[in-house]
Amino acid sequence: MQIATFSTRRLMTWLALAMVCCFGALGVWAQTASQPLVTGEASTGTLDAQNAAQVYTFTAAAGDRVNVVAQSTAPLALLLTDTTGAVLGQVVGEQGASLLNITASEGGTYFVTVFAAPGSAAAAGDFSVMLAIGDVPPELLGTEIVTQATAEVPLATESPVVGTVDATLEPVVTVDPTTTTGVSNPVEFVPPTDILISGQMEVRLTWDADVDMNLNVRDPLGNQLFWNSATSPIGGRFGFDANGLCEVISDVPVETATWTPGFLPTGSYEVLVFYRQSCVTPAQPVAFTLQITVNGVALPPVTGTLTPPPDANQNSVYVTSFKLDADATARLGAGGVYPDSSLRVLPAAANEVLSEAQPITRDTPLIGAIVGGQFYQAYSFDALANEIVSISLARTEGIGSLDTLLQVVDANGNLVDVNDDVDLTTTNSALTNLRLLRDGRYTIIATRYGKDLGGSEGEFDLLLTGPSGELPAEVATLGLPEGAIQVSLTWNTGADIQLLVRDPVGDSVFDDKPQINSGGILAANGNVNCVRSTNPTPVSYIYWPNGFLRPGTYEIDVWYQNQCNDTTPVEFSLTTLINGEILISDRQRPAIAQHYVVSFTVNNDGTATRREGGFITDATPSFDFSTAPVTTLNLNQPVTGQITPDDNFFQVYGFNGTAGQQITINMSSTTPALDTKLFLISPTGAVAEQNDDAQPGTVKNSLINDATLQETGQYLIIATRYAMQFGGTVGGYTLVVTP
Repeated sequence: MQIATFSTRRLMTWLALAMVCCFGALGVWAQTASQPLVTGEASTGTLDAQNAAQVYTFTAAAGDRVNVVAQSTAPLALLLTDTTGAVLGQVVGEQGASLLNITASEGGTYFVTVFAAPGSAAAAGDFSVMLAIGDVPPELLGTEIVTQATAEVPLATESPVVGTVDATLEPVVTVDPTTTTGVSNPVEFVPPTDILISGQMEVRLTWDADVDMNLNVRDPLGNQLFWNSATSPIGGRFGFDANGLCEVISDVPVETATWTPGFLPTGSYEVLVFYRQSCVTPAQPVAFTLQITVNGVALPPVTGTLTPPPDANQNSVYVTSFKLDADATARLGAGGVYPDSSLRVLPAAANEVLSEAQPITRDTPLIGAIVGGQFYQAYSFDALANEIVSISLARTEGIGSLDTLLQVVDANGNLVDVNDDVDLTTTNSALTNLRLLRDGRYTIIATRYGKDLGGSEGEFDLLLTGPSGELPAEVATLGLPEGAIQVSLTWNTGADIQLLVRDPVGDSVFDDKPQINSGGILAANGNVNCVRSTNPTPVSYIYWPNGFLRPGTYEIDVWYQNQCNDTTPVEFSLTTLINGEILISDRQRPAIAQHYVVSFTVNNDGTATRREGGFITDATPSFDFSTAPVTTLNLNQPVTGQITPDDNFFQVYGFNGTAGQQITINMSSTTPALDTKLFLISPTGAVAEQNDDAQPGTVKNSLINDATLQETGQYLIIATRYAMQFGGTVGGYTLVVTP
């Protein structure tokens, strides 16, 4: 008999589905209409759309040697089980199948099940099956069927395999440096194999509170079972969504993920428990229990407690896993609470991660693996200050269940950035157009959701490149106009975040002024006035059409102006393209009312350079002025100064003042672009007064009016601009102090 040429994985998955469809649990299987087999006599049957399998019975004594042969013109599968449903043998054949010299463990009734299988022109049809007890008779050996070695599956064990949660599972790995491209990698992922389990497999979540909890189980092939995914291709089924959306409250809430007996993949099954929402006020922590049963054997129960999530956009989740081994037994993995803040925690001590990092080559795809206890891989590269890189980390298609997590750290082990999911449609990770602030060595950490607690495994594809030259996917999919200058802002909450861009002559485009004379246009304005965007990710977008690239310095201001009743911590991504090339790619986490400002200069040849960006403060200078030269200033005598695009963004003036004296300080720009700012520093070095705009919203000049001096001594005046070292406005000014 020739071994079937079609995919074993495909057939095993199909058989599992067939068993679910035709028989359900084995208790029902034993009651399915069957036909007797008489030793030495051929019985015939038909497999078609209505009859995916046929069941036959026979009686054998303990110690009997059983031989079963089926012949057909289409691929067949044979399954031999005893009265309890325990599997004694299984086999697949292209034009028939045989199970020879199977020893009956005890006297009683045995079952032979014949399945149709895909892989030929006729996936079903007529077949014959023959039984022989004792030696293999010549008439069976004389057929064209070649004996297939029996794939025996052990019976369900009588006691749990482990007595406690095992947090130190050994990974299934082999050392093979050739398994990667670009660098060597000592870890190889071994794909799951199919085994036949005779007992049911189930994950059951129970709790005792008026809370909407959610169970989610991911199998070794990446399929998930949860309230919105009720079935899986390997025969899994999800039960009732208990307390779902708090609409129907259960007295004893239970959620289950169940797989009926049949073929199931070996490997790691990840289990997630989510605290979605409380159905009563105030919300309270909830204790829960996970009971996992594999092949009819209950593993030790897993208990835990989850607190209410901080808000609707954050998760409160417990993560654990169990591993189904090739002998049909199972082991529990580690488990624990995994809040969203854990995404920013490194998988090991920083010095350990850095010491393990292997060099990675840019623009060279790399293949690695996450398996068992080896839950992260680290790769290093060198970069220059302000260099922009893009990194993608994706599960290799069709290989494993890996849910990736991507982290980048600097030479000191400080986290630079992190990404779990690129968007809501995938579990792959990417950091696009990541700007690196300093010269030095950086390390990419390829890991998985949950890290040491997680259960997903598989191969990954990792790629390090330069700037992508593209806007973020959330922006690109909106079909917004392209331009010579493109500034996009995306963020993660319902907050109103204002995007403003000021052109070289000081004119600003923002939500109150969506178009300006230099060509700037506001084309998208996410969550403006707290009206929630219809897009999953809020987007604001300002551009200058092609042909409107005017030389000069531009200033970008991102203002977190309103939470809009969403207390979720904000993270925004600011991207700027000049003539299609990435210039700015900044990710920041502002506090309410903060301004993040960055500027760039377009040169006469169309190239552009950026300045350092940062959060500004109104009350104090954000730079060191202690070593700057001081120009003496006389009362009532105006002086002139210049703020230039380079580091000359402030000047310091001094005068002698007396306690109780009243003064007025006026700083007026002599060019339209400059947006002035003033600080008055007392003799003890404290900020006595400050002003940005004399009339907020209408006059950009600065005025400290009728200030009463509290000390006697030398006072300093700092003449600067809005956003100081991060700002972009330039030009001349006059400064005068009057008593």
